Amino acid sequence: MRKRINRKRVLREIVSTMESALSGGQRTDEAQRRVELARRLSMKSRVRIPRNLKHFVCHGCKGALIPGVTATFRIRPRRETHTAATCLRCGHINRRPLRKA
Repeated sequence: MRKRINRKRVLREIVSTMESALSGGQRTDEAQRRVELARRLSMKSRVRIPRNLKHFVCHGCKGALIPGVTATFRIRPRRETHTAATCLRCGHINRRPLRKA
């Protein structure tokens, strides 16, 4: 029972930290710190970061992918339609397939 409550509380903390990092505007250093904090918290408590927020973390440098500030997002139709987010810090291209609706 206690572990379930703790997981819910940690998940809520991770979500709020990630959302505040992504809505921060031009403060990229603060966003980077908040993403790092959310990742450490999720690893320590073994709670996954939700998929919709995980799309905004670079796989190369583990930094925040803020559209237009630290990353460019494009929809690519090649092979399978996917989104390509290019990190402007490390240059890594993060690809995510788009689901058919």
